[in-house]
Amino acid sequence: MESLQEISEYLSPNTRLDVKVCALNHVLRVTATTDGRELLLKLPEMLIKLVTFVQDSCAAISKCAAQILVNITGDESGTNAMLIISESSYSTEINKSDLVTQEPNQNLIKVCLRYLMDRHRYVIQRILPFTEYSDSLIRRGGIVGTLKNCTFDTENHVWLLSPEVDLLSYLLLPLAGPEEFDDEDMSKLPINLQYLPETKIRETDPDIRLMLLEALNQFCATKVAREMLRKANTYLILRELHKWEKDKNCLLACENVVDILIKTEKEIGLDNLKEVEVPSAYTEMFHKMDKEFISNT
Repeated sequence: MESLQEISEYLSPNTRLDVKVCALNHVLRVTATTDGRELLLKLPEMLIKLVTFVQDSCAAISKCAAQILVNITGDESGTNAMLIISESSYSTEINKSDLVTQEPNQNLIKVCLRYLMDRHRYVIQRILPFTEYSDSLIRRGGIVGTLKNCTFDTENHVWLLSPEVDLLSYLLLPLAGPEEFDDEDMSKLPINLQYLPETKIRETDPDIRLMLLEALNQFCATKVAREMLRKANTYLILRELHKWEKDKNCLLACENVVDILIKTEKEIGLDNLKEVEVPSAYTEMFHKMDKEFISNT
């Protein structure tokens, strides 16, 4: 603990760059063990510094700080602690007592999503490359799951699909293979999906592929997002994925997205599919089915 507190003194704006990078690398090594992570979680002031360093203009500092935070958030306790610290480090508008309620997990998720979706901070963009983070299946899956959660908010669909974030590219890239397309089709794809190498492989984990497809399905809820998906030639990637896919759940999820994209907006007839009203009789039936399912598990 004392050694970490001493290192924290070197993580200040006036510290020489090489010394600061050395200190961060030492902290990174500490987070490789469970005991080290637990010690670091007892130093909130250092963690706040790490949160701010993620957005540092120096790539070495930013990358190292991000790796430390990824290690810390590898389990639920670390994630919960970092969500509270991240929130407190950038906003005074939230009453911290709101996080200690009867539904703490739900509030923590809201805090996390609000932090990620803050348009004045370059946060969500920094985690996008982790959709293809080959060193860790757990971390890759965690990032994809987080991004999927972001797509539930239809009000942010246009921003998430805009060049400012370009989320669609990072959802489609893990689903893309090494297939070649003609120049016309290729030119309609997002730039980082064009002319992929022969060595390109799709996401190997079916659960992660399913989350990626479910995120795309969320974008299909709104007319403006559907049109943006069509314009980006999303169908082309999903068509080839469907030929390759063996997992039944992924096949169904892929078909669900394709079925919407190939329809015309006149056939769909709604700007927002989430605004479809379900008759109360069916709602009650679904609730009853849910209760029966829970009681049988």
